[in-house]
Amino acid sequence: MDESTERPVPDPESGAADDAEESDSNDVAMAIVFGVVGVTLVLTLDTPWAGLPMLVLGLFFGGRAVRRSLRPGGDPASTPTTRASEADD
Repeated sequence: MDESTERPVPDPESGAADDAEESDSNDVAMAIVFGVVGVTLVLTLDTPWAGLPMLVLGLFFGGRAVRRSLRPGGDPASTPTTRASEADD
């Protein structure tokens, strides 16, 4: 492979916090966009249920953003433990 086409490997310690913040802001943005589009479709169309899929997506991304912000601990990439992993310990 030519050296000019190789992509640099990012340092995992320096970019971890930036990726988490970007992901959180993306979830909030997606929730706002889908929520506004869903409300607009519900209010403007003759069939109000046509906007419900957009509202559901808005609620999904909103809940996802809230869950990430309320996650305990400082590590945004940490996942909650499951009962199967607790039984192994």
